[in-house]
Amino acid sequence: MPIPALTSTPVNAPVITIPQVSSPLYPCDCGCELTDDDVLEFLDSDDDWVSHQKVRAVTQHILDLREVCSFFDDHVNRSVKKFTPIALRYRPAMAAKAVREGANTWHGCPEELCSQTDSEPQSQDGKRE
Repeated sequence: MPIPALTSTPVNAPVITIPQVSSPLYPCDCGCELTDDDVLEFLDSDDDWVSHQKVRAVTQHILDLREVCSFFDDHVNRSVKKFTPIALRYRPAMAAKAVREGANTWHGCPEELCSQTDSEPQSQDGKRE
């Protein structure tokens, strides 16, 4: 059976667009902006994987938050989902994008909706206090 000749007509492959990290909601006056390299220093990028918990903890650290609630956890999850499905661990480059997205787009907890009874505060190591 003869092999069909290949045509030079390109196949219509789907175009894959990679989401970009959002610009900061509250940019610094000095013009500095958090980069993936900055975040990788916090993530210990020598590891092959970064846990979801570490993504959350590093985002909390970068934002200098002493305590967080379920609104923050949801925000970090949405930041991760912009780039990849939620998982137990991520490659460092993907984790860095998620942390930058989370840090750039966090606008604070809606205090009137947040209460200590709904979600216990968490320390920076992620343990419930």
